[in-house]
Amino acid sequence: MLADYRRYFMPAKPFTLAFRVLHYGRYGRDADDSRLWPLYIGYDSLVRGYDYYSFDTNELTGEDSFDFNRLFGSKVLVANAELRFPLFRVLGLGKGYYGILPIDMVLFYDWGVTWTGDTKPTFFNGQQKPVSSAGIGLRFNVFGYLILGFNAVKPFDRPNKDWVFQFSFFPGF
Repeated sequence: MLADYRRYFMPAKPFTLAFRVLHYGRYGRDADDSRLWPLYIGYDSLVRGYDYYSFDTNELTGEDSFDFNRLFGSKVLVANAELRFPLFRVLGLGKGYYGILPIDMVLFYDWGVTWTGDTKPTFFNGQQKPVSSAGIGLRFNVFGYLILGFNAVKPFDRPNKDWVFQFSFFPGF
């Protein structure tokens, strides 16, 4: 099952508030079958700051360790909020909507949780805790064909990690 709700507001030009709530889940008797690859919320298109390759062994062991299993499940719920604006237009550099280059600045907050048939999220009286992050980023539109993104992210649920820097090739939501 896939449910994706998005809403955009422009409270004052050229600033846009963007919101998304996404649920993706497998249901039925085979939803948690071990032959199926688990769903993962650490992708930078879902909850930024929890990319698989950004973890090191020090974060996953010890007293203050992060439970990496929190990022996997057969069901996913993600919520994102962004404030977007064309950077060079706001700085007054150039003409048109974007100014001299099509670069958007983005301030964001991401939240997500996964669960299975055996584990429930905390808001369903279970033990599976959500993860969240916030940060700032730049998105560059390359000839209307590709979106390059660079984000500085503070993952709130990684006690041994300060800021994470991510580079991506995807359009925002």
